[in-house]
Order: sequence, then C-alpha cells, then structure tokens
Amino acid sequence: MIIRAQDLRRRREESCHGGSGEVHIREFRFPAGRAGFRLLHETTVAPGATIGVHPHPGHEELYIIREGRALLHDDGRTVRVGPGDVCYTPSGHAHGLVNDGEVPLKMTVVGVNRCTDISTRSS
Repeated sequence: MIIRAQDLRRRREESCHGGSGEVHIREFRFPAGRAGFRLLHETTVAPGATIGVHPHPGHEELYIIREGRALLHDDGRTVRVGPGDVCYTPSGHAHGLVNDGEVPLKMTVVGVNRCTDISTRSS
C-alpha cells in the first residue's frame, strides 16, 4: 500500500486531547476493526501549544520527533525531547507534550492497535 500526500486529511485542532494552542495534523486512518496500524499523522505543534496528557487504552503510539524541541509527559515523568527521538507509549499508559520552544515542533505519529502476542498462545 502506498499512502500519497493527497491521501492525508488536513485538520487543525485548538485543544488537542485537552491541551492548548494550535496543532496542525495531516492524517491517514487505517480501516477500523483490524489489528496492526491504526493511524499515521504528520503533526505540527505551534510554539507554546500543548497536546494534553491522555491515556492509550487498547492501542500504542509512537512520536517520532523530526524538528524542534519539547517537554514530553511520559507516564508521570517529564523528559526533554528533540530531533531523532522516538517516544513510545504502550497500551494502558499516558503521554502528552508541551512545545516550550520558539519554533514549531514537527513529528510523525504512528498509532498501532494492540495485537495479541502469539508467543503467549498455546499450541
């Protein structure tokens, strides 16, 4: 499957997950009700904007930071992140983000539906 730029739906959020400020998203959502990939976002968080802390029940998410710097709220701790960092939030955990820098934060977000681990199944 090839996801073309024109396949990404553009939207703007004023309070992403209860945060504040402006977040721009180019989004592709995979078909519902399947295991594996859930969504793909190209996300830009304006300076001073936040993505509110939110849980991930039943799905996992990666933030791949491409440009800018931010404070990531990772399950109760705060960590500085920047270009090249990958932030992983497993199912049942929470994260959020504050762009406390002076430039937009650009990241790729990959959401994955929780899959059953085949190593735990009986034969």
